[in-house]
Formats: sequence, structure tokens, C-alpha cells
Amino acid sequence: AAVVLCPSVHVEEFLRPVEGRGARVVAVADTHLHADHVSGARELAARTGAALLLSGSEPYEFGGFVPVGDGFELTLADGLSLVALHTPGHTLGSVTFRLGDAALFTGDTLFVEGIGRPDLREDAAGQARQLYRTYTQRLTKLPPEILVLPAHFGEGVPYRWGEPIAAPLGAVLEALPFLRLPEEEFVRQVLASLPEQPPNFRTIQRINRTGLLPGLAELAELEAGPNRCGVRPGF
Repeated sequence: AAVVLCPSVHVEEFLRPVEGRGARVVAVADTHLHADHVSGARELAARTGAALLLSGSEPYEFGGFVPVGDGFELTLADGLSLVALHTPGHTLGSVTFRLGDAALFTGDTLFVEGIGRPDLREDAAGQARQLYRTYTQRLTKLPPEILVLPAHFGEGVPYRWGEPIAAPLGAVLEALPFLRLPEEEFVRQVLASLPEQPPNFRTIQRINRTGLLPGLAELAELEAGPNRCGVRPGF
């Protein structure tokens, strides 16, 4: 069995490795309502008959999915399970999926070299405070050796084809000293360090919220350019 997290609309890229291993997709999930790429979760779930798992705290305007909240558990084979942790801040409904003490699928909440930006919805300061509490009250309580596997990575992160982008949670948190600041100073630094907002992010949010996909040409234009959903204050 296979679970696919945060797929793009190019669903064949996810089907090929699954089918090549003789596996079957049993669930497709998004960690949050994405603003930087058009989600393929709904299409992939329809193609495979898999369960569609989406945060119950995001403003989706379609049905047919399983609402995911804090503590949601998806049982897999051999006693394994994916457990959802509500980790708001990048978006109000962001969730992180934990696979035991092995892996933490953080979406855009935590990257191996930075944190999720809080300003792609309303109330950036309030969202930044949510981020701070997510890091200091939730993620720091987890085993430091658990691997962080984010949805994206920046240009400065080494990458080898076919290998996952991952790092131990303890090392990731240790490399981000601003996470140890008082809350108000953290909020100030994050808001002062925000890069330019992603182009077309409101259009992408609307597409993902409604589930109404545009044509392929428009998709390619919408997703052009680097990922800008992360921030690293002080750098």
C-alpha cells in the first residue's frame, strides 16, 4: 500500500513509482491548502479510488474528502500508522503527518533550512504567533532523531536525484536560532524577513479551494518560478 502526500497535478509522476513497485495507492493527502502549486490530490484520489485526506480546518469548497484534524490516524500495514498533528501558522489548517518515530511530513510548516511563511492569508502577525507555538509547544516535544521531510526545499539545499530531502528534527531546530527567541521578537523578525510573495498565489489558492482546474497552459504559467513559501530570519 502507498500513501501520497502533497502531489502536484502531474499525477503520472506519482503513479509510476507506485505501480513499478506493485503497490496500490490507498490514500492521498495534502498537508494544507497550497498557495504555491496546484494540488493534484483530488485528481490522484479519483484516478486510484484512494481516500482523499484534507485538513478539516481549511476553507475547501467541495466535498468527497475525509476531514483531517489533530489526532487523526490512518492505519497502514505491519502496525504502522500516519498520525496527523495540527501545526497551524503557515496556514490556519496546516497539519503535519507523523510516521511513528521515523518520519515527520511537515508540508510547508517546517523546511530543512527554514520555516513556513505566515503571510499568505489574513493576519500575518497572528499566524506568525501560531507558528511560534507550533514550533515551541508541539515540534520541540518530538524525538530529535525523527526525520523532517518537507514539501519543498530551497536553492541552497544539496540535492541528489532519487534521494529524499530530509534532516533530523533536532538538527533542523538547532540550526534555526530564531526559534529560541521570545515570541514577540520571533514575530518581529519573521515579519521583517518575509521575501516577495509568490506570483499568482491568490489564483492558486482559489483553484485549490474550489477544485476547479484550469487548462495545462495556464497551469504551467501559474507555477513558473521558485518556491517562495519559506522564510529564514537573520539570513
